[in-house]
Amino acid sequence: DELGPSSRSEHERMKPGSAPLLVRSPLHDALFAVSTKAVTATTDTVSGVWGEHKALVLSTAAALALLAPVLLRLPRKAGITAAVLVVALLQMAFDMPPDQVLLESSVVLCLTGVLGLKDVLEGFSSDGVVAVGVMCAVAKGVQCTGGLELLARVLLGRPKGHMWAMVRLLLPVLAISAFMNNTPVCAMFMPIVSSWASSLGIPATQMLMPLSFATMLGGTLSLIGSSTNIV
Repeated sequence: DELGPSSRSEHERMKPGSAPLLVRSPLHDALFAVSTKAVTATTDTVSGVWGEHKALVLSTAAALALLAPVLLRLPRKAGITAAVLVVALLQMAFDMPPDQVLLESSVVLCLTGVLGLKDVLEGFSSDGVVAVGVMCAVAKGVQCTGGLELLARVLLGRPKGHMWAMVRLLLPVLAISAFMNNTPVCAMFMPIVSSWASSLGIPATQMLMPLSFATMLGGTLSLIGSSTNIV
């Protein structure tokens, strides 16, 4: 008797022993839609990452599995360092960004206790690292202002063929690195050479290594330059 008309009708429709009906509210629908979208986005992201780095992951797992008997016989720190080096080399072989690979390696060595936090951070206080960072910022500014194309056109030109492109690259780099530190010169020329090689239809990887060697050779031409190298 205490039930209202609507409640009495619902009560009459329910059979003995049956589960009560769940009433869905707009809030439940919204939460369900958000959770479904989140699960779908996560699944798509995982699938995309797996499809993009499948070969790298499988190669890394195979290399570590083959080297596991040797790595397990080494002392703890030596084994971890060797494993990190193997993974880093495989990542760079698959064209992963070197700065990302080296940063990941440093973090792993720090977390596993192979290197102390002080030892890891000391690398960022190096003059060479600071010089590379500053010159990369300068080169990016030159690129955004359009000066990159001007420097490439004046210093490097538009040579015909791979051999002439190599000659046009080596001559100005040798001259500049003879009177400047090699690391800033190499850091400044990296974006210039990458853009210039792309405009010529030449893979940038075929020009960046000669660029590093040219800066080292130019540093030996005078007492002012230095024969340093960068990764």
